[in-house]
Amino acid sequence: MLLLLIFSCNRKQENSIDKFDNIINLSVSDSLFSDNELPMGTVLSMKNWKDILITCHHADDYRFSFIDSKTGKLITRWGQKENAPNEFIDFGSDFFIQDSLLVFQSSMKKSINYVSIPAILRGAKEVLVKTEIYPYTADFRPLHIVPIGNRKVATGLFKQGVLGVLDENNNIVGTYSDYPFPYEVEGLYRGTAYQLVLSCNTYRQRLLVSVSHSDVFEIYELDANGLHRVYVNDFNQVPVVQMQDGRLGIDDSKSIGGILELFNTDNH
Repeated sequence: MLLLLIFSCNRKQENSIDKFDNIINLSVSDSLFSDNELPMGTVLSMKNWKDILITCHHADDYRFSFIDSKTGKLITRWGQKENAPNEFIDFGSDFFIQDSLLVFQSSMKKSINYVSIPAILRGAKEVLVKTEIYPYTADFRPLHIVPIGNRKVATGLFKQGVLGVLDENNNIVGTYSDYPFPYEVEGLYRGTAYQLVLSCNTYRQRLLVSVSHSDVFEIYELDANGLHRVYVNDFNQVPVVQMQDGRLGIDDSKSIGGILELFNTDNH
């Protein structure tokens, strides 16, 4: 079952999601799956563009599937993992839609790729890919990048702050904020211990940030002066980390599964 929760961003004085003016719960019971004749890899994430459902797959011949949401029929598949033209060494762990463009990250090449969705749907043999290189330094190591208008917000390993902002030319504007809970890990590598999941709202320049393996989520606004937190929920479960084999990570035995995914709309 796919569960979608949409929360209004107009809240009362009480700092609790239960006190929002509007809470809408939507549930969809139809499942998306593949059959024996056309096996697909595990669905990592999905987005909607007009009447097209776009799914991102793991361990499959193609990274993306484009499905007619009215009929449920597969239109096309795109994105092969190689190093030839129109192929990619890696696709990152998520993707985004900006206007009519499919946007995804190639971590190994430190690049962000923009591909025309209509061109993919037309079945063009050579699809034009616009590529931008993003900065990666000792003190600024972005792991996941979300486009918001002509700027970008990143999570990763930063000397200060937990969210980084890039301008329209992919220059580092700054790093912002901190976790809204006491944490054990200090320094650069807290970004790998406490993992953030981002969802953007381009229309209102808002960013939804949830913390993996917890019930923590926040709302930020991006303006000319930077990134500002405008809401944090009343959370009860923060992630517990552990050192295992010399690496920091979430202790699954002491942490909850957490919020799987949150979404923004233009008005919520």
